[in-house]
Amino acid sequence: MEIELAKYVQAGDVAAVKQALSTGISVEATDSMENSLLIVAAQNDHLELVELLLSAGADPNARGWGGTTALMECGSLSIMEALIAAGSDPFTENDDCEDLQSQYAQSEASLKALQEALEAGQLPGNEGQMYWPASADFVARKHLIEKLFKNRRI
Repeated sequence: MEIELAKYVQAGDVAAVKQALSTGISVEATDSMENSLLIVAAQNDHLELVELLLSAGADPNARGWGGTTALMECGSLSIMEALIAAGSDPFTENDDCEDLQSQYAQSEASLKALQEALEAGQLPGNEGQMYWPASADFVARKHLIEKLFKNRRI
C-alpha cells in the first residue's frame, strides 16, 4: 500500500493521499527507492502535497535514496521556501558529501553547458534526459541558497 501511496503522491492526487493518510498509513511511508512521500512530492513539484505532508507531521529532513532530502530534490522556489520554513536543513550533505550549495553550483554549470550546446545547434546527449529547471525559478532558488549560506553561522 505504501508504494501505491507514493504513486498517488507522484501523480499529485491530493484526494487519494488524504484518504490514504486518514486510514492510518504513515506519513513517513516510502517509495520503491526508499524516498519519503515528502521527497516524492518535492521532486514532482506538488506544493499542495508538500504542505499537506508537512502538516501531517512528515520529517522535512528525512533522507531518501543517496542520502538526499526533499530540499535537495525540490524543483520550485515555493516548495523550497515551504521546506525551509518547516525546518529543512539546507546544510545537510548527501551520501556524496554534497550540500545544497555545491549541488546547485554543479547544476548551474550543467545548465550553462546545455544552453551553450543548444545555442551552437548541438543536440544534447544523455543530458537531455535529465531534469533541467526553468531558468528564472532556478536563479531565484540559487539566490535563496546563496543567502542561506552567506548568513550561515558556523
